[in-house]
Amino acid sequence: MSRSLSVLLFAAACLLTPAGAALATDPEPAAVQELTALESQLNTQYGPEFLPRLKEMGVAPKDYLYASRLTLVGIQKVQENDFQDARFLLEKAYSIVPSPNLLYWIGMTHLGLEDTVRARAFFLRFLSESETWKLTAIKPDLLAATRTEIARLEKVLHRLKLSVSHAEAKVYLDGEFVGRTPMADPIYLTQGPHQLIVIKAGFARHAARINLTGAGRMTSLAVTLYTEIEHIRRTKVFRETEASRVEAQRRYMETRRRMALDAERRRATYAKWANITLISGAVLATASLTFGILTMHYDDKVEGAPPDTPWTQISGDQEKADFFRTTTIAALGATLLSLGVSTWFTQLAIPPRRALRNVSVLPMASPSTVGFAVGFGF
Repeated sequence: MSRSLSVLLFAAACLLTPAGAALATDPEPAAVQELTALESQLNTQYGPEFLPRLKEMGVAPKDYLYASRLTLVGIQKVQENDFQDARFLLEKAYSIVPSPNLLYWIGMTHLGLEDTVRARAFFLRFLSESETWKLTAIKPDLLAATRTEIARLEKVLHRLKLSVSHAEAKVYLDGEFVGRTPMADPIYLTQGPHQLIVIKAGFARHAARINLTGAGRMTSLAVTLYTEIEHIRRTKVFRETEASRVEAQRRYMETRRRMALDAERRRATYAKWANITLISGAVLATASLTFGILTMHYDDKVEGAPPDTPWTQISGDQEKADFFRTTTIAALGATLLSLGVSTWFTQLAIPPRRALRNVSVLPMASPSTVGFAVGFGF
């Protein structure tokens, strides 16, 4: 027993001594002698196959003894409920010698810190790595106790069944990576709120806050990943902008419809007045023709009057001829005016717009811009 203690103390002294420091006089033969003693002790304690397996792992005998000492102190810290220091010591020992037994004790530290999710994960790693561990023996009662503890934890932990629309997406829960999709097994989580993030190249980052309630229950959650453009189209700002665009286009179409109705009414009014002025022009043209004939008749009568015709008769015929001449000129002027007005009503009036043409609505969506552009052609 005293020899084993001296070996452990010497190994600790070797590890704690700074590089280049002297242990005693003539240190090199002593180091070789003690190294041989360590190997002999390990062969005696674990058998002749222990050192070759330890060498295959790339662990020196003195490092193994140092890890064993860290393990003993760490287990003592667990028994004293000093779980933070115990976890540090046990993780340090595991970095030197990756023994499954250390995974069990690390899981116990997480269990003491009430981190049941990590405790279950380390217990599962302990069972998995115990199947291939050849260096030292694993106690069967420790395996049975671990399985019992895992079953107990799974009854109090909440299970999240996650289904993602695309494969090879990275899943993070509370900032920690938990795996890639598709995920066949449920994720065990504590009750309460959790932050879920799903990331995949070429798609928008999906972030959601979920609240899990109920011990031992399972929650199924489906996540659909969208491209950047699809994600922008689903945002509140884009939906509100799209609704405003649709409303603006509706109002514009309503305005165009009212303009078309007004144009139709104006056209009907123009057509009515065009017909009136055209008929009036025809009547005035007939009247001017009649008055012209009467003017020519009285002019001929004045010019062809016999010499013995009384002056009063000649002057009366002359007045009638002048009257009909003036009336003819006025009727011709009114006829030309009527025809001009009729032509303006039928040819130069504003035609109605029967349909909206050359309207383009271009939504603009990018990671930095959300909006739309409307163009009109006339």
